[in-house]
Amino acid sequence: MESTPPKEELLRPIPTFKGLFMQVCFDGLADDIHYCEDQVNLDDTLEWVERMPTILATLRTGLKREEDELLKYLGVSYESVDHLLFPKKTYNELLGIIDEFETSLSPALVTRIRGVGKINLEELLKRHASGAVFQAYRLGKQLNEVDIVGECILLDSERFGPFLFSLVHVFRNAVVHGIGTPDYRESLQKNPFGTLKVSQKVEAGILSIRIEDDGSGIDIGKLRARLSPQQRQAYVSPEQEMCSLFELSQNTDNHDADKYSGRVIGLSAVKQELDKVGGSVVVESEVGVGTTFIFNVPVL
Repeated sequence: MESTPPKEELLRPIPTFKGLFMQVCFDGLADDIHYCEDQVNLDDTLEWVERMPTILATLRTGLKREEDELLKYLGVSYESVDHLLFPKKTYNELLGIIDEFETSLSPALVTRIRGVGKINLEELLKRHASGAVFQAYRLGKQLNEVDIVGECILLDSERFGPFLFSLVHVFRNAVVHGIGTPDYRESLQKNPFGTLKVSQKVEAGILSIRIEDDGSGIDIGKLRARLSPQQRQAYVSPEQEMCSLFELSQNTDNHDADKYSGRVIGLSAVKQELDKVGGSVVVESEVGVGTTFIFNVPVL
């Protein structure tokens, strides 16, 4: 019988799905996913493989419920919309033709074809930002509308999609753990409305995404106290200690977590996807001022 994967490996992708479903107001499904997280987290003698059928049944039921609810508003005809599917090999051959005859083709046509299978980074970041504003509202906090600064950047969805979607955790953490309530912010002589600043750019083949909040900041002393002795020895500078935020996946046993605050493993999921695309991250933070995440990813 195959060995069961570790708890962290099972849990790591789950918060990303939960965050994305909450972003589009599928709260019922987010509750189902959070329940499944709790089941995986239970400290009992059941093997994961024995618990999986119940967990999967819960998720299938939640997905079907949300699908049925959507179809009530979209109409059953939505399911019959025509779509054209073709193999990636065929698409790559089409791109080769475009490269060969680009000068004799309509620029608009070339742009449309090159855009197939691409993610518009600005649109995706806007989706994350809008979700953050709505989440702040649900938590009794106030957040200004977020502007995305930068050029139009199209990225391969297969290669960069998982990392870009995982950034939902950075936005969520900014709201849940960074931006305080209006009363708390005013007690610190801050504007009751919190601010998120997001920018994107590509220079010398490196994509840079900057996400900055004016929240409470990260207390490096408290962060250091949560590190294991081995981690304290490995992180020799405050900058490295800040990046240890992405390694705190051992906090998955936080039974007091709710669907909003999570269990800290969300950032671990970000780091895992960031590593897959060969990227790096810098974290800058000051207590009472705010926190900035700067992600650098090679795109060439």
